[in-house]
Amino acid sequence: MQQIVCPKCKARVDASLNFCPGCGSALPLPNSRGGNSGGKLTQVNQQHVANAILNEGKKKENPKVSLAVGVITAVLVIGVIAYLIISAGGSSSATPTVADSINASNVESSNQVPESSDSAIVPTTESSQESTSENSTEVSEENPEESMAEPVASEVVITAEKPDDWSDIYVYVYTDDMFKNANWPGEIMTANGDGTYSYAISSSFADKNTFLVFSTSQLNKGAKLSKQFPYMSDNGYSLSEKNTFTVSDFETYANEKANK
Repeated sequence: MQQIVCPKCKARVDASLNFCPGCGSALPLPNSRGGNSGGKLTQVNQQHVANAILNEGKKKENPKVSLAVGVITAVLVIGVIAYLIISAGGSSSATPTVADSINASNVESSNQVPESSDSAIVPTTESSQESTSENSTEVSEENPEESMAEPVASEVVITAEKPDDWSDIYVYVYTDDMFKNANWPGEIMTANGDGTYSYAISSSFADKNTFLVFSTSQLNKGAKLSKQFPYMSDNGYSLSEKNTFTVSDFETYANEKANK
């Protein structure tokens, strides 16, 4: 078989072809190289021409476009594979929630064993817990004051009428152990606007034997009553017996003392 050289790509081709099967370029006329003188393409030559045109078209394709198409195709394939893997995993186990994560963390922390130290809390057995309970009961029985909180009493408000010949009225509050509200004559009482006076005794006097003495800083001219009730020779009024005092109470006391 006679061959010729393609003037464009320098490939050796069959001399009977009119076009190069490699690059598709026209070959020299048959009359100038012998062979096919009819000027018509044979079936074989037509196939070679078609292949040459197809190869030439592939060569003219933009390599960047081909690269982009390949990358996109690869990404899509990877995405589909990943989706199928995740779907398969999700069907076999439920997706963990935030609550599940917290519960798992709590379980893990509760299963951890504390390091050995003097201050570490070591879990006790049932027998040791019973022993601890018995010891705490014995301590409570031996020291009942430590196991019970001291009751806190609210304030006690006392009221008293001021005698007409008193310019003011004070109350002196004291206990058996001489715990007092203030130095003599105590603290002045507050007027209520209806002829009575009031004073709030602090809760510090709760559960104590508390006594009251009413007095005035000075008597008006022509005063008929004493400067204080009860008198200095007697104990004060017991708060446990009453907390409201009237002028009649003071007068009765004065009359009893005068008749003795």
